[in-house]
Amino acid sequence: MTTSTEEETINIALKDSDYSHILRTIENNAFSEIAILTPMYSQVIDDILGEQDARLSAGTSLAVCIIRTMKLLEDVANCDDLDEGTKKLAVLHLQKRIHVLALHLLPLDFPDIVNQAVRTVEARPPDEERSRPARMLK
Repeated sequence: MTTSTEEETINIALKDSDYSHILRTIENNAFSEIAILTPMYSQVIDDILGEQDARLSAGTSLAVCIIRTMKLLEDVANCDDLDEGTKKLAVLHLQKRIHVLALHLLPLDFPDIVNQAVRTVEARPPDEERSRPARMLK
């Protein structure tokens, strides 16, 4: 059991922290996810984003598509009435879609960053280079 002094200390610590902001963010994210995954609200969200400037809404639209695709992936993975081959093919397809959507979220100058990384690695002496074992594809 906590004493009143301990409770007061906890209350002061929580009041001075961003705890309430964190809780609000979690609640807002849950509310947003539910709206994105509810067809009726999802269509209106798409309409609203479609009316906005594409430069501002593109990232949001991609994030919404990723959330929807992740839900489809979860549904397929939890589906019991699909044979294993069909389920595996569907999961691979949805993973590829998520991968492509995520690539679109990278900034336009990302190839410059990749080129810089390649030049940096190639400039290292061979003994400093760290190698990772390659994953073999099945």
